[in-house]
Amino acid sequence: MTSTFDEQHHLPLPKLNRRGFLGVGAAAGTAVVLSGLAAPAASAATAQRTDDGGKWNKRSKPSRGYRMTAQALGVNTTSGDGNFADAVVPGLLADAHIGLIRYPGGSGADNANWKAPTGSLPWPKYMALMAQIGSAPMITINYGTLAQGPDSAAAWVGSALTFPNYDSTTAIWVLGNEGYGPWERDQHPDPHTPASYATNVRPYFVAMHAVDPATRVGFPMTIDRTVAAGTGTWVADPDLWNRTVLKQNADQVDFIDFHWYPIFGIPVLSNAQLFETVDRIPHAMDYLRSIIDEYDPNTPIVVSESNISQSEIVYNCQPVAALYAVATALTWLSQGADSYMWWQVHNSDNMNGDFGFLSNGSGNPGPSATTLATAVTAGARNIAVASTAGFYYGHQFTVDTGATLESRKITAIGGSATLAVPVAKGDKNLKVSSIVPFAPGTPITIDTGSGLESRTVASVGTGADSGLLAAPASAGDKTIRIVGRGMGGQSIPVFMPIGFAPGGTVTVGTGTDAETATIESVGTSSSLGTTLVAPASVGDKTLYVASVSNSNNGIANYVGDPITIGSAATEEVRTITGVGSGAAAVTTVVAPLSAGTRTVFLASVTGVTVGHPLMVDTGADQEIVSTIASVGAQTATTLAAAAAAGATNVKVTSNAGLLAGHLITIDTGANRETFTISSVGSGGPTGSGISLSGPLTLAHALGAAAVDVGTGVILSHPVTVAHAAGVAAQDIGSGITLSAPLKQAHPIGTPTRDAGSGLTLTKPLHKNHPDGATVSTPGTGITLSEALTSAHDTAAAVVSTGITFTPALGNAHPAGATVNELGLKEPPLNTPMPAYWGFVLASLMTKPGAYLTEVTPSSPSTVRAFASYLDGTQSICLVNTDDVNPVTFRVNGIGHGGTLKTYDYGLLNPSIVEGTTTFDHAADGLVLAPESIRILVGSVAGSQPKVSVEVRH
Repeated sequence: MTSTFDEQHHLPLPKLNRRGFLGVGAAAGTAVVLSGLAAPAASAATAQRTDDGGKWNKRSKPSRGYRMTAQALGVNTTSGDGNFADAVVPGLLADAHIGLIRYPGGSGADNANWKAPTGSLPWPKYMALMAQIGSAPMITINYGTLAQGPDSAAAWVGSALTFPNYDSTTAIWVLGNEGYGPWERDQHPDPHTPASYATNVRPYFVAMHAVDPATRVGFPMTIDRTVAAGTGTWVADPDLWNRTVLKQNADQVDFIDFHWYPIFGIPVLSNAQLFETVDRIPHAMDYLRSIIDEYDPNTPIVVSESNISQSEIVYNCQPVAALYAVATALTWLSQGADSYMWWQVHNSDNMNGDFGFLSNGSGNPGPSATTLATAVTAGARNIAVASTAGFYYGHQFTVDTGATLESRKITAIGGSATLAVPVAKGDKNLKVSSIVPFAPGTPITIDTGSGLESRTVASVGTGADSGLLAAPASAGDKTIRIVGRGMGGQSIPVFMPIGFAPGGTVTVGTGTDAETATIESVGTSSSLGTTLVAPASVGDKTLYVASVSNSNNGIANYVGDPITIGSAATEEVRTITGVGSGAAAVTTVVAPLSAGTRTVFLASVTGVTVGHPLMVDTGADQEIVSTIASVGAQTATTLAAAAAAGATNVKVTSNAGLLAGHLITIDTGANRETFTISSVGSGGPTGSGISLSGPLTLAHALGAAAVDVGTGVILSHPVTVAHAAGVAAQDIGSGITLSAPLKQAHPIGTPTRDAGSGLTLTKPLHKNHPDGATVSTPGTGITLSEALTSAHDTAAAVVSTGITFTPALGNAHPAGATVNELGLKEPPLNTPMPAYWGFVLASLMTKPGAYLTEVTPSSPSTVRAFASYLDGTQSICLVNTDDVNPVTFRVNGIGHGGTLKTYDYGLLNPSIVEGTTTFDHAADGLVLAPESIRILVGSVAGSQPKVSVEVRH
């Protein structure tokens, strides 16, 4: 990620195999220990993780459920977290039973030097805090920086062994952060490719295991972006990455590291959409396990980073985040993950999105306050207020004070839109230019003057939108490809326009070419395109392109997607079957090449990689030689003194690595000269310098570059024609492989673009439409509670007022009653945020040694249920994801006649409330409030009961 017990049983993984104000939490730094949860011990007691048979926990689901360890719940921190060592933080993390803390960061880890840290949380300080919290360390090794190689990783293991609280049976190490992603630093040849990582990571495994064979070392696996968009976007072929690395290193891999970010970007999400992502977890686990089982079925999975989206999103800071954290953590763990970890402890942002477990107190303005402009009655879903300034969509807010205070969630703020298409008398659905100002319960007016009508919104779909075809569409096609665009504050053009939705209509083309169809399903949009760096001939199945992936600008190519090559009359469409690497930067040949030579001396070998083709020269003399067999190292230094034209000796800053007989280049660009080194003397401005094979023809300034070009680049085949010194040369990468040969030739500079999976239509098109044709939709619109009594034309105003919220008010409130929310201002530093409270509650279900299972309610519902059993204590967790309606539930199978402790948290009361109920009440029926969590804990007789849950709305 880019931009933080009861008796403590450390159950090891098998070898080899991230308020005072209502809604955020308790006051800053308050340590809240729930009854039934003991403070963690700082000891490193160990016990083996077992299943029913007493062996290592099998990956097939045990009948009793997966057994929890003290490392079940975790969180991330970074070496730059200046507040991690604050006095209150260890206690807060201990109270949440955080048993695993990852360090020194996400992407920052691939830039870090553990021996010479630049952040405020150096390695020894981190380990001291692990002892204080009672957590095991998870360390991300710097794989991305060549200077921090296997020897540095091995030394880090050696250092860890010197700490009294370090235990090899609980600590884990992962080799780099998200090495599959182009956003990560990777200085190895052919960076981010499966073959490169699989080969270059192995020495790290070996070196670390050599220091301590018990060291548990893992690597990051990934998944397709259609399953977890925030994880898999920009990863061309997750399956190839996963299989390649495991195949080469299965004998060294001790666990799998996995990051779960199901959402990409900052879309507006209903609770149903948000929690649908939890339904994907079993499929994700099945996918990971299916690959792992090919190589070692016992390899554990650690979900070491997770949040809602890879981008900070408003839901992070609202009560729903507690529900999401509980549901996601318990689902992963009940599916067999060994640990589930949140990203991260602290993060700098505001109440519109902060990843942090604990507040860092940032954001502005806020808090915000207003008053009711008119009295409201119980059951209201909208309030008229003096001002909506400082109130934001998705935020939790309060109405009134004292005993009549109510907490709710904002679903819309008053605003205006226009009709996208005309509506007729009797219609109940309005297609509008934007759905932002509307939510269920919003009062609206349609039109003005004598045609004005007032209605209430019953449901909301999507607003009007438009896009362009990313590839030609032909008569008979049922899929059309759409050009991607930015979303919110993210300008990279990789998002499907949000107005396209299943059931909506689209118009393809304009004027006489237009035709309308219905959307069946919505896939992915196109990515930003790139260009050919080498000509493509008829019959070719490989495209050599400038870039295959760039997360900063939106270039991406995915196996299985269609790709367009060329435009207009020369355009062709193929399917991508393989994605390698893009081209390196253009360099120059520094010595003439004769026909038949296999050695090329280049001004720079940066990015020049064994196995890639090398393109030499331009125009008629251009040739592509396949492939590069070896790349000699170069040594760079600078002139330690100015050199005059005619000089045959130059002073260099350092003579290290300079060898007589090697070619050396002096200066760069038009001033570059090439000579053979005759002899090497001492370095420095007063040293004896290096002698050259001939006199300089130009003067060169102090500090000019001097490069010993080494033994050169050896080609597997000779060049076929002569090439002069100074001509261009370029490693053109391994390129993009196509499903079928090209039928046309395409010159250098031809555009290519991954067109995405697009929109699937319910019926085929009847006409042909070119790349770039307009595709428009009126959206699915807003549905009204009553039909219209008049017709209204396109562009008629649709206006909403006040604040719409969910669920409905339970009480009446007078005009003038206060209305408050935090605005963008976070609560004071180290105030627990909602996800923290989710982990506190999840820890009731994940005590070391407990058996955790997911319980499927007897009928489809918005309730997610989990059962946990430990030594005669049964715990039940129920999560109602419906933010409108309460549900009544019954728990069966836990017996009768006893008392149950209850722990409640939710939108209506966003703080943990402890209470009691009885087994009989649980069996007869209890009410679960909208958007809430309830945990029941009680003693049961006999063996582990078989729990079932019945739900009725």
